[in-house]
Amino acid sequence: MTWDAADGYVLLFGGERLSGTYSQDTWSYVNGTWTNLTATVTGAPPALLLPGLAYDPSSQRVVQIGGQTSTGAYSSWTWVYHNRTWLNLTATAGTPPSGRIAMAITADSTDGELLLFGGSPNGGSVWYTDTWTFKAGAWTNITSIAGSTLGHPELLSGSDDPADHGVLVRGLYSTGPALATATLIYSSGTWRNVTGTLTSQPPLLYLGASGYLSSIGSIVATSGVSFNRTGGMVVEGLTAEYSAGGWTNVTGVTAGPPILNIFSSGSIVGNDQSFMAFGVYQTGPSAYSTSSWLLSAPPKVTASANHLVADQGTSVSFSGSVSEGAAPYTYHWSFGDGSTAATLSGTHAFAHPGTYAANLTVTDLVGHSVTASVSVVVNPPLSFSASGTPSPATANLTVALTSAVSGGTGPYTYRWSLGDASTATTASLGHIYAKAGNYSVVANVTDALGQSASSSFTLQVNAAPHTSSSGSSSSVSLTSGTGLYLLLGIVLLAVVVVALAIMLAGRPKSPPGPPAQYQSGPGAPPPAPGPTGAPPPNWSEAPPQPPR
Repeated sequence: MTWDAADGYVLLFGGERLSGTYSQDTWSYVNGTWTNLTATVTGAPPALLLPGLAYDPSSQRVVQIGGQTSTGAYSSWTWVYHNRTWLNLTATAGTPPSGRIAMAITADSTDGELLLFGGSPNGGSVWYTDTWTFKAGAWTNITSIAGSTLGHPELLSGSDDPADHGVLVRGLYSTGPALATATLIYSSGTWRNVTGTLTSQPPLLYLGASGYLSSIGSIVATSGVSFNRTGGMVVEGLTAEYSAGGWTNVTGVTAGPPILNIFSSGSIVGNDQSFMAFGVYQTGPSAYSTSSWLLSAPPKVTASANHLVADQGTSVSFSGSVSEGAAPYTYHWSFGDGSTAATLSGTHAFAHPGTYAANLTVTDLVGHSVTASVSVVVNPPLSFSASGTPSPATANLTVALTSAVSGGTGPYTYRWSLGDASTATTASLGHIYAKAGNYSVVANVTDALGQSASSSFTLQVNAAPHTSSSGSSSSVSLTSGTGLYLLLGIVLLAVVVVALAIMLAGRPKSPPGPPAQYQSGPGAPPPAPGPTGAPPPNWSEAPPQPPR
């Protein structure tokens, strides 16, 4: 068994039937369901017992190598599988590992290749310690580069080990009459025997399977059969985890460890990061049954909504995500208003304003239930009104156009149609209508969620009052324009008058003479001349004044 990352399911091939014959069946497992693909696949390897099967990240194909045939021979054939098609690559894959069974074979995600170690060419009396890689469709023997390991470990199981940047292999080895565990790590092209440095050792597992669970950051190993220290076999379901340089027996922690006392296998289930063990267990003296077991951490669940603030009566899209756990899952939404749904994603409209906690509960195949929540604030429905003042208005004078909005979800956008081909996009404005008439004013508001409301009214605009220049008085401003110039002229004239008055007041005057005598009647003789022959001055008349 192995996880087929390209096809998205666990792939199982071959095995031994209870009748003693070998199987040539191809099966898939995904989301809790086994499917027999045998009748639908193209080509197939011969019936084999204990071949190596692993996913090659370089070619994105499942690779099968080795295995024992029904005639007892040990195969060195290389087959690849993808999309329900088996293809024999033996002739083109270079020099393959020699025939064997029960080798450790696994993807090495760090180096992007497939790694093979060890195995037995004769049913278990001899165990290899060679190391091979498969990449770009060809086998390469890297034993001399990778280095040696402790003894000849047997009954191997291997796993990709991203935490240690390589591959971990576990197995058993003999120390005289007793058995001990072996733990090896392949990293950066070489092997390290870490058995003696571990803080704790794994159980003495018989074959079984291993796989790296990213959900817990550990390698899981399990088997339905184990050994005691003297080599005696014990039928019991054991599960151990490896991380941070030590093994932990979690048999008593994991619920119902599998007791698969006939050859079993296991694999990571990559779509949900579970670990699966599959095999046969004995239910009576001659009764057997197949059994599938899953080990997984609880699922990780998130809940989200496309709007955390919504309008009353508008649809909100809810969605969830699930990772890890064990598929398939069941879903239950509770929206906080009494409504529910049984899908991972969907829409819901709230009938009343308020704050609602929408909960998504996910239950996986093994019964884990996890809940995630998202809160949504629901606002009252959008309401809008618009008006203009004064009403009626006067042409060529400013009209105040105002609006009022409530409910909905801000920010808001506005659009006015003012009835005279003018438009505006503000909440309120001032506008002048050039002509008298009745104008149809329409205002629209749209909130942040796309909800719209409108308000309209008819604005009456009267003509401006008529004015005439005859018989009417007009006022002139003395602070600007013509009035200002008139005021300055009056002030200047007043200054000139005052200045002339001051000049005249300061000029000397002639002394006054005696009053002039009144002459009446014509022909009065002139006065006699004076001594100088000139007539004497008449002091009764004022002296002539200079012209002004």
